Amino acid sequence: MKKILSLIAAGAMALGLIGCSGDLHDDVQADSTILGGAGIIGTINGWTAAKMTKVDDTTYTYKFTAAETSAQFSVQEVFGDWATRWCGNDAAGAESEPETTAIVPGGELAAMVYSTEANPTHVQISGLEVNSEYMITIKIVDSTSKKVSCKIELTKAGEAPSEYSWKGLTFKGGWEGWWADNVTLTDAAVQEYTFTASNGEHPADGNQFGIFGSGTNLWTVENLVLGERTEMTYVAKDGENATMAENWVAGATYKFKLELTDNSLDAPKAYITVTKE
Repeated sequence: MKKILSLIAAGAMALGLIGCSGDLHDDVQADSTILGGAGIIGTINGWTAAKMTKVDDTTYTYKFTAAETSAQFSVQEVFGDWATRWCGNDAAGAESEPETTAIVPGGELAAMVYSTEANPTHVQISGLEVNSEYMITIKIVDSTSKKVSCKIELTKAGEAPSEYSWKGLTFKGGWEGWWADNVTLTDAAVQEYTFTASNGEHPADGNQFGIFGSGTNLWTVENLVLGERTEMTYVAKDGENATMAENWVAGATYKFKLELTDNSLDAPKAYITVTKE
């Protein structure tokens, strides 16, 4: 009798599998919203595109810890691709214009701009507390017209810093034509990085570089000579890009040594040495 029952159970299982495609995840649906393949990118994540968390078919979120009191970001329609995006203004260099999308913690949803321009302006965030965690909410208003809004809120308060740190800032330069070959700095006092100047699709361009936060260079130096340890000037925000005494040479390898010798909040002090290998 037990044998007969076992055969019946096995037959039932076999019938249940008839017509199964072999994929046991038919209940998992692909994300087909206009933000389903998007990436969020900006000073909030060191200009490295990241996926957002889907809350529902109209709402996505992204959390980050503030390294500065201000930040900026855009949402790429296609992850890692700048061709189309939601941003703050359909024009370059318009950070302070009144029509540029600007948000503060606890504020209402603000409309983002859908852009196909080569270099539009990012959404501007102000009023952040360093070391605190925030959540950006991206809301689909109308899929057909690609209308999207955003807001930001504090999710976890952090301790105010007692000393200056490079942690979370972005080190990049024209050794790659699109300034895409970059690193996110740590809180170490001495940091070394090596880059090879591009001779590929986006070849090395000019002689500029910098330590960036909120989209602007924070440490300046002019006409830096290879092999010379040189003091940098801290400008806090909106500084001119640092420059080398000579242009980047495509195919050449450069080694950068950054030294933070005074980490006081009011007047930090740092040196840089660049060698060509």
